[in-house]
Amino acid sequence: MTTFVPEKARESAALLISECQEGYNQGQFETVLAILSDELPEQVTLAAWCHYRAKRFPECARMLDIAEALASDGATQRTLACRAYLYAYAPDFKDETALMALMPRLSPTNIDGLNAVAISARAEGSLIDPVELWGKAEAFAESLDISAVTVSGANFLHNLARLAEVKEEFNRALHYIDLAIAAYGPEAHWHHRAAAQFWRSKIYQGMGDLVNAKDAAQESLALWTTQRDLEPDNAEWGKRVAGAVAREQELALLRL
Repeated sequence: MTTFVPEKARESAALLISECQEGYNQGQFETVLAILSDELPEQVTLAAWCHYRAKRFPECARMLDIAEALASDGATQRTLACRAYLYAYAPDFKDETALMALMPRLSPTNIDGLNAVAISARAEGSLIDPVELWGKAEAFAESLDISAVTVSGANFLHNLARLAEVKEEFNRALHYIDLAIAAYGPEAHWHHRAAAQFWRSKIYQGMGDLVNAKDAAQESLALWTTQRDLEPDNAEWGKRVAGAVAREQELALLRL
């Protein structure tokens, strides 16, 4: 990826917007904000996301209010996704009631916004009722082309599975974790696939199927080992391998 180097002159606003998005993707939030303020003041939602990533949550909230006020036909899904992040994760802005009220406005394809709901709903003590989320998730899943799913989409399916596992809806959990694993693909994304297989083993255990639970745990260990070997200097992967070994040992103590 080339480094984002903004220029003042652009042939079109569309090109400048594209380059600012690239700068955002590279984490150059202050540079992007300066360009937006100077040349693209109407790009309020992108500014809100920059403030969110820079952990300036009050300014993010202010930008979102402006974005919604300026939208003649309702807030965009990207605006709503940023607000969902704010309600789900930002200190002093976490608000389950507001997050639940936002749900009807989130499109089934708004995986960022819905993912924030799914992660919040699985937290201990959460009062979020996942019924509406399940409906949107099924609409998303039914329209899937597995070969074209992004990593974000696969992560959303993964988090749906984890939420269902917490709620002890194991058949639903297995459905989503299998979709997530298929979406990650058979190559690369080793750590995502390793984590998914770990939770797949938990789901099978919840279903009382220890044979498949052990198989999934074994696959998780193999994937974590590959990830560790690919990046031996990353201590986190060694910890994950140790956790996968512990998971295998835990299951080995259980009777089939």
